[in-house]
Amino acid sequence: MGISIALHPQIDLFTDPRWGRTSGNFATENAELTGKLGAAYIQGLQGSSLGSTSVSAMAKHFSGGGPQEDGIDAHFEEGKNQVYPG
Repeated sequence: MGISIALHPQIDLFTDPRWGRTSGNFATENAELTGKLGAAYIQGLQGSSLGSTSVSAMAKHFSGGGPQEDGIDAHFEEGKNQVYPG
């Protein structure tokens, strides 16, 4: 199909149900599980090595990131405060 890069997976952590990006990630707050799922996803796209039949994956956003204060997305000025409880 000519697709050479995928702008996913989204590997943010799901820590607040108010967050609008929940449906685009693996919907877990467990960083270890997210890492395993992300690695498997990328392996499925890229294969064991990049080649002419591979799709290069670009994980996003900030690895292990997620919702900001009050469930606001960080793309907005009001969501600029990083909150990582614990």
